[in-house]
Amino acid sequence: MKIDFGQILIRAWQITWKNKSLWVFSFFIVLVSETASGGSNSINLQNRISGMDLSGNSEFLPPEIRNFLEWVNAIDWSSAWVYAAIAAGCVLVVWILLNLLAVRGHGALIAGIRKADTGESVTVREAWSMGGRYFGRLLAVTIMDFLVRLAMAVVAFLVIFGALMLGMHRFLYGGRDFPGVILIPLLLICPVYCGVFTAATLLSLYFYFAKLAIVIEDLGIRASIRRSWKVILRSLGPLMIIGLIVFALSLGMGVVSVLWTAPAIGVFLAGIWPMVQELGMLNMPLLYLSGALFLLSLPVGWLVSAVWVSWTNAVYTLIYMRLTAEATAPPDST
Repeated sequence: MKIDFGQILIRAWQITWKNKSLWVFSFFIVLVSETASGGSNSINLQNRISGMDLSGNSEFLPPEIRNFLEWVNAIDWSSAWVYAAIAAGCVLVVWILLNLLAVRGHGALIAGIRKADTGESVTVREAWSMGGRYFGRLLAVTIMDFLVRLAMAVVAFLVIFGALMLGMHRFLYGGRDFPGVILIPLLLICPVYCGVFTAATLLSLYFYFAKLAIVIEDLGIRASIRRSWKVILRSLGPLMIIGLIVFALSLGMGVVSVLWTAPAIGVFLAGIWPMVQELGMLNMPLLYLSGALFLLSLPVGWLVSAVWVSWTNAVYTLIYMRLTAEATAPPDST
């Protein structure tokens, strides 16, 4: 099956740049990915702050920082769990709403790209309305994807944890040497992780193509899953090529993303450098400036990410349409 990859990449960019209304729906997807990746970083924040020992470095901290940390350490965390639970509940509700917006936005994005490929312009309202038609089916496939990933993660954790516990049990009660009983569980970690990562990547493509089948061919849930399997199995070579191209470009995007975060990082490091070297206190004006630069870099990063998400979805939507069009095209009678 011959696919013009250059034409698909260029056409995807033309659609992305001409129809900037599609960036709105990509922004919903970006918000979900950002909250998912950043949410786990704050789980142990209370333990880190409340356990700080500032006795050795307090002379290098400005008064406002010392006062803030003393106030945090004075909080009665045994009674503050109620507020923490309420805050966690609010975060969960917001996360669910963002995911629902992302699901509908994804449908609007694919439907908008499909229409834009015909040369027509797409408005936000029009794409949003088209996305609503497929919302229920897309949500069902998204939940299936999440549950399968969760099951894989749980199984991988149980395998590794069970192997470690079995090794420790044999060490404690079997009288065996520690290196021997712990070596096999440790050797399991790498292949299990690689296997789960590979399977998760393939499943991501599988369920993503099911979503494409729902929007592009207006199929039901079961029919879209069967259709996804047939398209991937029949076109594995072209999909691997386009996947490698997109992956390579994503690595370049990661390098480029340093450009708008580097100023904030550089100013922040300059602000804390005196304390790190024990030469003086934190430079608060530089820290304030780094915070301002960081806040300014956020919308830039979100905008670039939204454009990137629009383009990658355009690439896969177009290649799906080309693959399915070739599969259903009537044979040449000549």
